[in-house]
Amino acid sequence: KSGRAPWGSLDEAADAWARAGERIQGVWVCAPTAAHAALIERAARAGAHVACEKPVGLSAAEIARAYDVCRDCGVGLHCLFQRRSDASYGALLDRLAAAGAPRTIRCVFRDHPTPPRAFLESCGGDVYHDLATHDLDFALAALRTATGADGVRLAPDEVYAVGLDAAFAAVITVTWRALGVAGTFEVARASAYGYDQRCEVWTAAGAALSVGNHAATSLEVGGAAGVVASPLVESFPERFRAAFAEDVAHFARACRGGAAPKVRRGDAVLATLVAEAARRSAACGRPVALKNPAGSADPADLVL
Repeated sequence: KSGRAPWGSLDEAADAWARAGERIQGVWVCAPTAAHAALIERAARAGAHVACEKPVGLSAAEIARAYDVCRDCGVGLHCLFQRRSDASYGALLDRLAAAGAPRTIRCVFRDHPTPPRAFLESCGGDVYHDLATHDLDFALAALRTATGADGVRLAPDEVYAVGLDAAFAAVITVTWRALGVAGTFEVARASAYGYDQRCEVWTAAGAALSVGNHAATSLEVGGAAGVVASPLVESFPERFRAAFAEDVAHFARACRGGAAPKVRRGDAVLATLVAEAARRSAACGRPVALKNPAGSADPADLVL
């Protein structure tokens, strides 16, 4: 749009801006996960705020280091989870504090259309780190909102997962005994009826707060055979279009010094740790516990 030829690398872009007496204010990382850490560090050392689609790194340790580098460079690292900027999920969080203590959290994530198997087996990620982390992060945010717990106090005691359909689907059970909460997370790479994204939080007061699916249109046609509704939206660009726009706007505000990251270091680390616990549980057929042998306050020190 600017008419400028693309630069060959982030370093080349930073050097060009420096020669012009300016600096890059923000960098949006759009690359496979394996490249995130290096790009984030280069951007941070160039003095730029960074936005990066989840996961920030390949492991909890890599994620923690990326946040630490950005902190040391005086810039923000904005990990993007779609639900954090979605109006419906945001409204659930807004109402949760007055609805009673959460007791169960149920989430469904069925992808559509199914990505090519070659992509999934190369750089697409497994269902735990690619799909489940979205709902795991939201569940952790919901528990923080409702209980005031934070950091390692939000870490679940145990994660149990069953992989299905050659690991292209899974059911994950997560328990937070100290908070009296159990969660179930169903993820799958296939949905014949559109992009299926649902969430329900049930509380001790008997309240149920839920986020439902979005249909392509609100049209319903009734006839002798029953009522036929519009199919669900095609995929994540349609379902989370407004959330993506808000993420861009929020990052622009951050680059001007007016907005802090929505997802903090401990949030990003915990979501990845729980996803990894689920992956390991499915592989070994047993529950996996999150342990804190050092009694640390840092979620990055938790071990599986």
